[in-house]
Amino acid sequence: TKPVEGDTITVTGVLGTYNGKPQMKNADLVIGGGETPKHEHVACPTCGLCTAADCDGTESEKCAGHEVAPELPTEGVVTLEQAVAIANKQAHNTYTTGKFTVTGKVYDLYNTQYGNMHLIDDAGNDLTIYGLYIEGSKYGDYAGTKPVEGDTITVTGVLGTYNGKPQMKNADLVIEGGSETPKHEHVACPTCGLCTAADCDGAEEVKCAGHQAADATTVVFEFGDNGAAGHVDGSDLGTAKSYTQDSYTLELTGMSKVYGPAKDAQGNSCIKLGTSSKTGALSFTVPENVNEVVIKVAKYKANTSKISVNGVAYTLNNSSNDGAYDEIRIDTTTTKTVTFETVSGGVRCMINSIAWVVTEE
Repeated sequence: TKPVEGDTITVTGVLGTYNGKPQMKNADLVIGGGETPKHEHVACPTCGLCTAADCDGTESEKCAGHEVAPELPTEGVVTLEQAVAIANKQAHNTYTTGKFTVTGKVYDLYNTQYGNMHLIDDAGNDLTIYGLYIEGSKYGDYAGTKPVEGDTITVTGVLGTYNGKPQMKNADLVIEGGSETPKHEHVACPTCGLCTAADCDGAEEVKCAGHQAADATTVVFEFGDNGAAGHVDGSDLGTAKSYTQDSYTLELTGMSKVYGPAKDAQGNSCIKLGTSSKTGALSFTVPENVNEVVIKVAKYKANTSKISVNGVAYTLNNSSNDGAYDEIRIDTTTTKTVTFETVSGGVRCMINSIAWVVTEE
């Protein structure tokens, strides 16, 4: 133990001056006489540094109050904070052998087919759910009520990381026990059949924009004349194109790799987006009295097509081979611009029509 600042000590040596300052040169500490240093270093079990309140760092830095971190569970029920910590301990694209159960609030449901989403807690801990199964069915295939953004849910699965982000892979929704299960119930609008519930976010169907039978009409924009059966891709339409129906005009802008007049295998008129190696995109803005847009779109031939509409990803089911189309419904009550794009190169689609639901003034 060595003396530190504040200790009272006794020393022996020769006296003199250096640059006018009095000093004792090569002093010896008197161990057996006078007051010897009383400070004793006590090591922190975590960092090994001194925990004594009067330590000034002569032997080691003073411990900042470390405590031995508790061991994380290897399975079972954990907090969202613990789940993130457990996931972060795994290497890239590796997962725990044990399964964990965790509760959190749903936000950013970024894939409605597979149920990819994020769970957060009040402290901001964030866990990606990469794939959600409900009673054995994939999120998009489940026929019952599914969790939507804002719901608090409990899930079970293995934890790991992917590109440095903590996630639970192929989680199972806990239907019974644990936290609240989704309570959302859809109430159909008598005009459009869409949900009128205030907390609907479109996970099962898009929220009704307040339609009433007396004051809503639908304007459908098509992209040419129907013809003989057989795929026709058309030619590049450039960066902008307009279509008029009744007294309304649809102005397509920001167009990239958009082709027409095209036809599906059954001869229905379409526009085609994308090529075998390039993505396609377009956007348009609706008038103030258009509170909903309906886009009829199909994957190109037998290709698996993924699209994004206003940042929401969709996997298309129907094919242009059959002349059948998925309906993508977009609430434009507040957001008046719609941006539509294919997600990756080699993924193409065909749009059969774009409809506006117009509230008459």
